[in-house]
Amino acid sequence: MTWFWVTLAAYALLGLVSVVDRYLLSGPLPNPRAYTFYVGLLGMLVFLLTPFFGLEILSPNLLGIALLSGFLFAAGLLFLYSGLNKFEASRVVPATGGLVPVFTLIFSLLILEGSGVDRWDWLAFFLLVLGSVIITAEEGKKVTPPSLKFAAGAAVFFALSFVLAKYVYLASSFWSPFIWMKVGGFVFAAGIFAFSASLRRSVLKRETDSSPRRKKTAALFLANQALGAGGNVLQSLAIFLAPALYVAFVNALEGLIYVFVLIYTALAAVFASSLLQESFTKRAAVRKVAATVVIAAGILTLSL
Repeated sequence: MTWFWVTLAAYALLGLVSVVDRYLLSGPLPNPRAYTFYVGLLGMLVFLLTPFFGLEILSPNLLGIALLSGFLFAAGLLFLYSGLNKFEASRVVPATGGLVPVFTLIFSLLILEGSGVDRWDWLAFFLLVLGSVIITAEEGKKVTPPSLKFAAGAAVFFALSFVLAKYVYLASSFWSPFIWMKVGGFVFAAGIFAFSASLRRSVLKRETDSSPRRKKTAALFLANQALGAGGNVLQSLAIFLAPALYVAFVNALEGLIYVFVLIYTALAAVFASSLLQESFTKRAAVRKVAATVVIAAGILTLSL
C-alpha cells in the first residue's frame, strides 16, 4: 500500500493547486489555451533533474508511448481548462472526476496485464468514485450535454494517458519515462502555440506587460506550478508503484483532492477571505461531509 500513501501526499498538494487554479482561471488568467501552454512549457523544467537521475534513451516503442502519454495529458488539461472557462466548475468537475477512474479501469483491462481485483476492492472503487462525484456536485447545478463533452473529453485523454504511462513504467524505471512524458506535453503546448494566432498574441502581449498586477499573477502562477509539479511527480510515482489494475484506484482517490480543497478553502476564508468567494449552505456542508465519509469508507474498504 505504499502507492496509497504516495497518492495521499500527491492529492494534498494538488488540492492546494486546485484552489489557486480556481482563482487564476476566474480572473487574472482566463485563457485556457494560454494556461495549457504555460503548463506544458514549464514541464520542460523537469530536465533540470537529469544530472541527478540521468536520462535513459528508451526503445522506439516505449519512447513513442511515453511521448503520447504526455501529449494526451496536455490535451486533457486543455479540455478541462476550456470546460472550466465556459461553465461553472460544478458542471464539469463532478463528471470529470467520476469518468476518469471508470475510463482508466476500462483502458487498464484492455491494455495492461496484471492480477485481478477482489470484490472488496470493487466496492472500495465504487465508494471512492461515488464520494468524488458527491463532493464536487452542487445542488441545482446539473451536468449539461455541452459541459459533459468537455468533461468526457478530458476524462478520456487523462485516463488513456495514465494507462499508457503505466504501460511504460512496467517495462522501465520511473524517472526517464516521466521526463519523456513531459516532453510529450511540451510538444502539445508547442503545437497549440504554432496553430493558434490568438494564443501567440496573448503570450506576446503578456511578455510586454510589466504591471505590478501582472508580476503578482506571474509569481502566483509559477509558485502554483511548482506545487503542481510536486503533486504530479508524486501522482506519477503512485501510478508507477501501484499494481497494474490499480491505476484506476489512484484516479478514484482523487476525491481526496476536494477534501483537501475544503480544508484549504476554510483556511482561506479565515486568513484570506478576499481571494476566494466561497460560501456553503447548511445542506451543501452536510453533503460535503457525507461525501467525505463515503470516501473514508472507500479507503477503509480498500485497506481490508
